[in-house]
Amino acid sequence: MSGGKSDLRILLIGKKGVGKTTAVEAIGGEPNPGPTQCPAKYRHPIDGRTVVMVDTPGLSEEAEHAFRDMIFDALPLTNPGPNAILMVLDAEEKNQAVLETVIDALGVEAKKHIVILLVNRANKDEQELVDVSNAELGNEYEGRYIFFNGKSSPNPIQVSQLLEMITELSLQEGIYQMETFMEKERKRQSKEKMTKKERLRFHKDAFIQACEELKEEEPELIKSMTDVIKKLPKTFN
Repeated sequence: MSGGKSDLRILLIGKKGVGKTTAVEAIGGEPNPGPTQCPAKYRHPIDGRTVVMVDTPGLSEEAEHAFRDMIFDALPLTNPGPNAILMVLDAEEKNQAVLETVIDALGVEAKKHIVILLVNRANKDEQELVDVSNAELGNEYEGRYIFFNGKSSPNPIQVSQLLEMITELSLQEGIYQMETFMEKERKRQSKEKMTKKERLRFHKDAFIQACEELKEEEPELIKSMTDVIKKLPKTFN
């Protein structure tokens, strides 16, 4: 804590090239040049407090496992957890799928900690962009979104509004706890492991049944398969 104000920790997530680096610069950080290859932490004093921003590599909807691995690396940089998950999105795109990918990985608990930064690259009418591409923001995220001009640096008023929105959210909801994600991952991995065991057990039962049905018609085939199984490690028998 600095100067009587609580420090803020912000986790930035968004697709590659959407404008996360611009957001870091606008809030006061000095991001590394070029694309973000791994989670990077930036610290900057703003208005009597320290704002910590953790930038992340570009999100790909097709690479959920890679995203979860990245979150494992990023969340400790916000220890004990971010005050807000700042989703940086293209205002002209339909972003529901991206948001669902993030919530699926972080858990439904993350939804109430999300603040959305819409990058308005073409300076289009903001209300029209919400109505056409981002209608879910009003209800699902309780209006927690703000526009940044994509053609120029965001002005100080926009930055102040964003930080105020994050501060109010943090006062209402606290922080997104790292342990929430870790527990979700432990459960997912345990379920995935059990699913593999169940599939193996199913195929084993089907194999035994097939052998019983073929042992008279194809004795040589059954014998050769049995010989192969005997050579497998004990854990497979």
